[in-house]
Amino acid sequence: MRGKVVMVTGAASGLGAACVELLLEQGATVVGLDRQSAPPPPRGSWIPLDLADVSAIGPAVRRAMEQHGRLDGLVNAAGVMDTRPFMQISPADFDKIFSVNVRAAFFVLQAAAEHMAHSGGGSAVLFSSTGGRVGRPLAAHYAASKAAMISLVKSTSVALADVGVRVNCVSPGLVETPMLQDIRRRRAAQGAPSADSVRHDWESRIPLGRLGSPSEVAEVVAFLVSDAASYVTGEDIGVHGGLETS
Repeated sequence: MRGKVVMVTGAASGLGAACVELLLEQGATVVGLDRQSAPPPPRGSWIPLDLADVSAIGPAVRRAMEQHGRLDGLVNAAGVMDTRPFMQISPADFDKIFSVNVRAAFFVLQAAAEHMAHSGGGSAVLFSSTGGRVGRPLAAHYAASKAAMISLVKSTSVALADVGVRVNCVSPGLVETPMLQDIRRRRAAQGAPSADSVRHDWESRIPLGRLGSPSEVAEVVAFLVSDAASYVTGEDIGVHGGLETS
């Protein structure tokens, strides 16, 4: 990973922060993008960016190129989650999810791919979810947005192959992040006995018997970004402790 410049969206917390930490450990220069403020990584830079504002994406990627001279990887870890019954999802609820999870991801990839191609090629990793594979009855709009990521990877891995850009995605299951903790609290507020009971119920459905850690997802992401995955493109890799097999 040494010598590579990798851009990470959603870099301030959760899966994005875990990816930043591991990529730095492995020697990459990291450009963090997030609407939350954070100190710049020790080797790299920080660019404030609200991905809901698509017009700001191109300038942010160009700024990263100006700062570091090249771009070798993209990790699009930014995303938003919402849970509510299907019949209660409003157009505003739907648009909020799709504006970040699909629209922004599409144009971040487009902007980054152009610069990776100019740098001699690269690797992009998008984030789907087990919900994108099997659906979520209490988050149909979220699940649909994550299914769109799998389709986007299939299309762009072919579209960008001739410029040397690989595109893959990871589909995490139940991973202990601030987003998942918020879902547990909401489930408890909606009638579950407690947030801990929600966690125990989830763990009982996972063959490995526990929630995943952000670092375990980051390991898969770092592999896909690295040259060790030079013949891997168009793939969706599940990181879920066997959840989909139970």
